[in-house]
Amino acid sequence: MSLPSAPSHGLLPRRRPASLSKFGGNEKPASLVGALRLALSNSDVRVAWTKYKQLHSFTHNLNQSPSTNDPTLLLSAHDHARLLAALTQHLRPSVAVVHAEMIVLNMKRAGIPLDVRDFNNLILIYARNEDLRSAVETFDALLSQKPLPPLRNRVSTLPPPTTPITPISPFRPVVPNLRSFHLLMSAYAHTGRVSETAATFNHLTKLYPTAANDPTAYSLLLTSYTTTSRRTPQDLAHVSTLFDAFNSFGTPDRRVLDAAVRAFGVCGDLPRAHTLFRSYDSVYGIPQYSVDSIDAYMSVLEVHGDMEAAESLYVRFFSPTNNKSKYNLGFPLAATFKSLMRLNLAAGNLDRVKQLFGEYKETQLVDAQGMEILLDVWLTEGNVEEADKVYEEMQVLGYKIRSETVKKMERARDSLM
Repeated sequence: MSLPSAPSHGLLPRRRPASLSKFGGNEKPASLVGALRLALSNSDVRVAWTKYKQLHSFTHNLNQSPSTNDPTLLLSAHDHARLLAALTQHLRPSVAVVHAEMIVLNMKRAGIPLDVRDFNNLILIYARNEDLRSAVETFDALLSQKPLPPLRNRVSTLPPPTTPITPISPFRPVVPNLRSFHLLMSAYAHTGRVSETAATFNHLTKLYPTAANDPTAYSLLLTSYTTTSRRTPQDLAHVSTLFDAFNSFGTPDRRVLDAAVRAFGVCGDLPRAHTLFRSYDSVYGIPQYSVDSIDAYMSVLEVHGDMEAAESLYVRFFSPTNNKSKYNLGFPLAATFKSLMRLNLAAGNLDRVKQLFGEYKETQLVDAQGMEILLDVWLTEGNVEEADKVYEEMQVLGYKIRSETVKKMERARDSLM
């Protein structure tokens, strides 16, 4: 769902000043700022962005040069940072990228230097949009202590000021913190870039030696082996070496255990993954599973095609009637639902897939992968009409649709002619 734009000029009386009637009604810039801050406090990204865009349009369309009367200058660095952070949770990552770059350009125009938190949020926004190149370039800009990331070809900058801007505060070089490295490692790991993930970890330990036993970093190193498309026989040995290296520090961590279960199982050692999953408490002193732990083991069962064990795992940890966890885990992760749905789809249990999709939709925000599974169900049943409805809904929601899905729908439509 796209965020709303400002109301058009024709809906309001022409006698009002253009600066107010066109973009904010009777709201003055100061009241727009107040409304934006209130929306951010209420975690209402939709309203916050509407108010921010009204402020942006107020100056952009009047072609004003920046001055102390510029409404955007009423926004502090903290305001911009909060809105940028809120965009990391936007339902449409492709839209969040455009919005985020506009915010960064406005910060530049207002003379507000970016902090490390702003760089980090921008890296995360790019990563969510599966734009690895921009995420890496933003990290490199931070590492090189540049005041701004590249912001490649997405939004046009505001009209150049006719007078130079005096920065609100002087530029102070910022350096990547631990979270910066985690975000880049995550971007690499979830795209199967094993060597790049390891290289980033090595760079991290040089800059921050105490991170040599960082559990988040180790979990990401292990994760990189589960997503690579070029898995080799040596991968299992590397996973074992990494896991043993972390254990040598003597500080068990659930995140590392979850990543190790997934890595061992995906790389082919199902018995060790099974043994490790059952030894959280007895060996490592971690008494309770998390939803991530369940998802890790569910993904292993999916790789090995064990639908019965997957259903048993689901029933054991989550109630089949009201979908609440018997172990106080809340709801299953979206990835857990999708793994179980794919297993049932492969087994031809189409009604079960529909049932799981209904539970998934009631408790999670359905993404493109979830919609594609439902589309496959309808196509398997030969119901092209229902499949077409799902496909059109994906287009309306702005999801990135895989080329395989596009071709699949084209063939299905052609079969009706």
